[in-house]
Amino acid sequence: MGRTIPVNRHSRLAVGIGASLCLAAITLAVYWQVGDYGFVNFDDDAHVYENQHVVTGLTAENLRWAFGIHGPSQWHPLAWISHQLDCELFGLNPGGHHAVSVGIHLVTAVLLYFALMQLTTATGKSLFVALLFAVHPLNVESVAWVAERRNVLCGLFWMLTLLAYGWYVKRPSAARYAVMTVLFAASLAAKPMAVTLPFVLLLLDWYPLKRMGIPVDSTSIDGARTVSVRTLILEKVPLLGLSVVSSVLTILCQQSVSTVASVDSVPVTVRLVNAAASYGIYLGRIFWPWNLAVFYPHPAFFSEDPLSRLAIPALAGTTAVLLITATAVALRRRQPLLLVGWLWFLGVLVPMIGLVQVGRQQLADRYTYLASIGVFISTAWLLPDAKSPAIWLRLAGRGVTAVIVLAAAAMAWHQTQFWESSTTLFHRAAAVTVGNSWAHNNLGLAYQQRRQYAVAMQHFQQALQIDPEYALAHYNVGRLWQETGNSSRAISSLERAIAVHPDFAAAHSQLATTLVSLGQLDSALPHFERAAELQPETAEAQLNLAIALGRSGRTQEARRQFRRAVELAPDNADAHFGLAIAAAEAGDEHIAETHLLRTVELRPRSVDAWLELGRLRLRQNDHKLAVEHFRMALSLDPGNTEARTALERKSGTEDD
Repeated sequence: MGRTIPVNRHSRLAVGIGASLCLAAITLAVYWQVGDYGFVNFDDDAHVYENQHVVTGLTAENLRWAFGIHGPSQWHPLAWISHQLDCELFGLNPGGHHAVSVGIHLVTAVLLYFALMQLTTATGKSLFVALLFAVHPLNVESVAWVAERRNVLCGLFWMLTLLAYGWYVKRPSAARYAVMTVLFAASLAAKPMAVTLPFVLLLLDWYPLKRMGIPVDSTSIDGARTVSVRTLILEKVPLLGLSVVSSVLTILCQQSVSTVASVDSVPVTVRLVNAAASYGIYLGRIFWPWNLAVFYPHPAFFSEDPLSRLAIPALAGTTAVLLITATAVALRRRQPLLLVGWLWFLGVLVPMIGLVQVGRQQLADRYTYLASIGVFISTAWLLPDAKSPAIWLRLAGRGVTAVIVLAAAAMAWHQTQFWESSTTLFHRAAAVTVGNSWAHNNLGLAYQQRRQYAVAMQHFQQALQIDPEYALAHYNVGRLWQETGNSSRAISSLERAIAVHPDFAAAHSQLATTLVSLGQLDSALPHFERAAELQPETAEAQLNLAIALGRSGRTQEARRQFRRAVELAPDNADAHFGLAIAAAEAGDEHIAETHLLRTVELRPRSVDAWLELGRLRLRQNDHKLAVEHFRMALSLDPGNTEARTALERKSGTEDD
């Protein structure tokens, strides 16, 4: 007996290492290509390369911001910190960011294998599920898209929570429960997609853990004792509490940027019908993952009769859900994991099924990242395994699983290629979907960044042909007209964007900037004020308003706005400089000096700041420091007449 245990342990270790290497090989074979890919102009800008709280890396201020209530999406501080760390390590080299996402996904797949092994002891089936998860084409969106770091990071902590839960139920203790709870909290902090995990744990309590004591004609792991259903529910209450907190924080974040669609734009009836259709569509794409797109437009935004368009998919989806549920319930004693996997799929998708409509999408491949595992589990335990009595069944089972995994890997490799650039990604989305105004809008942005203005305008116009009330497309047309020097047309398009979406802060800000460029400051000021009102926590909006107020002669109001901008962005040199000028005009030279010194600390090559410091020193009769400041300004700008004149006067005074 003493020799058998180590042999078994060594055998399990060898199998685990082999499975891990197999997962690593096939995952890297699919995703190695992303190392040469760039960022895309869908969320990568807001989440990474244009987000100053991210690109400046791990700082105390950025960490504080990561835990705040703000857009552009959910409350996911760990994902923000992950991006900040990437920028600390790789800067804005997208290859490093992509490599980290692939690495996290790979580790998650390995952890999924070990979690299923811990729960079921079924080596082959656990590996099959993990392999499908690693290379399924629906998961490409989560792995190849840098902004979806939150998805893979959530998955990582989800699997760690599963492992910790299996560890806890074998020998329950407060310490083990605490470890599991912390890991679950981390999963929520990566992305609130994990809110359904407590229900998954309760499902696993029924089988394979058999903690509920309900008879099942199958074996499970040893060591989990039977407890009452009431106790199991109470055990999950702290976890459910964390889910509620995460959900509330996410709703607050989304409301702060107005991403939640109103009942008027997407009626409740349409949402319910779309949810039924989405279950069927998701299930179909799990088994036939072809013609995938980064964005599937919701019929409510491009069809005059969305219910008619959704009727047949909803009927098919409802029928499939009812039939599979009835079958799984009927087979629950002989094939309990069929029911477990199916309920996993149905339940994990609930928060993302569209009952709360966020944005303009009908559904998204990334929403199945964790939900699809349930279908993989059901499929794996329906296939013949190594314990089948007939050799032909065993061989057939191995052959089918190999074909499925290799086919999925090939399709995933193909799907990954569309993520090479913004243009390849959005051309693909436009090609395989109907009414995709969003794809054409983003194509317009991609071509505008390349300065291919005519092509960009064509795609913006295509977006507006599909959806004439698409405020974002009107806004982008306005920005394009402004960039190409046609301010009058820019104003017309921006006013149209605001008419469609009165709370469109960026449109107000852009319209105000365009009006200022035409010398219409009085007309611009209300739009700067509205943008600042809509974005009270955005330093840029507050700063723009402060500058406009200052130019309008409203010095006291400008000073308050500059102070607010400094509070929001302590490292913004423009905000400090503006506050210094406003303070100087009010005669508060001490405040002016403080913020001018901070300005040159942040921006040491600012000629205007050094000149203003020189003027301040003259008013303070500190001629020695004034000379130093004017000399610095002159060294930065040798042709600056004010600095040269001031130094010549000082020199002449000294000669006299």
